[in-house]
Amino acid sequence: NLLNSETDENFTQQMVEYAQLQSDALAESGISGFIFKNDSPSCGLGRVEVHNDVQPQSKEQAMGIFAMVFTTLNPHIPVIDESRLSDPVQAEHFLARVEFLSLWLDEDRSGWTADKLMQFHNTNKLFLLSRSPNAKRSLGRLIANAFDRGDHPENVALEYMTSAQQSL
Repeated sequence: NLLNSETDENFTQQMVEYAQLQSDALAESGISGFIFKNDSPSCGLGRVEVHNDVQPQSKEQAMGIFAMVFTTLNPHIPVIDESRLSDPVQAEHFLARVEFLSLWLDEDRSGWTADKLMQFHNTNKLFLLSRSPNAKRSLGRLIANAFDRGDHPENVALEYMTSAQQSL
């Protein structure tokens, strides 16, 4: 729950609704990545202090409400906590995932077909191999299996990018 500490007014539902609207708007705008504010009650990716209603002295750690909604609705968009950008390895990893999504979004502008998705996968095979050899194989299998099942190309493309972001 997102509560005003002085009045105990609950803003959780309003924040969830706002987060849904903004998450959709951000995704539709074509963003390729999102940097969240460290330790923010709304935007923290983790380690956000949550007070337990049953035991007020008990504190848990969780994700901020906006961050939780955004990452749930947009698992294909890379995210990072601002504090992790100071680590060169994590920053480079994040930027590589952003670049990969950006390439995918450029292709997505004219819609997906089975051939177009396979072409995208093959065009980016060296990138995938350099980041995660297993990702290239598993993503290729994902495409083949999805089209064997008769899945719609737009759905397969989104599943592909979501899996790619988790693998990279």
